[in-house]
Amino acid sequence: MDWQLQAWLDAADMLLRGNSREEAKRAAGILAEAMKSEGFGKSRFLVRAEYLAGQAEFIQGNYGPAGRLLAKLAPFTDADFGLSARYLLARVP
Repeated sequence: MDWQLQAWLDAADMLLRGNSREEAKRAAGILAEAMKSEGFGKSRFLVRAEYLAGQAEFIQGNYGPAGRLLAKLAPFTDADFGLSARYLLARVP
């Protein structure tokens, strides 16, 4: 199950790197599907998925949901995306 979740998150991450609204919408769909999967709540990928979902919402201009998802990640200690999450949250109006 972890490999499948990892693949979904990697696919969403690659789409988000394009930084376009269309690709962010596709990434959000992939992330929603991943978050609905069985056993996801106990997965080690939960924090990364919330970060990617927040980033997807931010790129689409949905600042309320983006802020809620990114605020869950405080105190931003993850070395991989903590700084980026803090930056995005600071830019939420």
